[in-house]
Amino acid sequence: MSKILSVGDEVLVFRYVSTWGPKQDYEHYIKGTIISSELSDDLSYHGSSWNEMTYTVLGEDGYTYFGNYMYPILGSSFFLTGSDYTSYLENQISSNQREIETLENKNFKLNAILKSLQNGDRTKKIGGI
Repeated sequence: MSKILSVGDEVLVFRYVSTWGPKQDYEHYIKGTIISSELSDDLSYHGSSWNEMTYTVLGEDGYTYFGNYMYPILGSSFFLTGSDYTSYLENQISSNQREIETLENKNFKLNAILKSLQNGDRTKKIGGI
């Protein structure tokens, strides 16, 4: 079970769409305040019991939202704290930076091939031949 949030904690509310799987929309959210929490019924199919904390959040738009902290399990929403979201965004930026570096390396190699062709080098070694 993840950390427990308290009534009165401010969170960010994200919409959960089950058909999207792990690719949820992390760009659109509203701010809200937890107004209640409770432990879910046993969610296990067999074996040890599995319970999750569920939260009801009053959004700044006046609507209430029901779901879990961090990961969508129950309800149509999930919630992150401001610091959780900051960490998520920093991780995404790092991941994007690694992808950019990979693409820049690929482009460097492709540009080298292009230059060799433009300089009249009509032979390129293939697989060490």
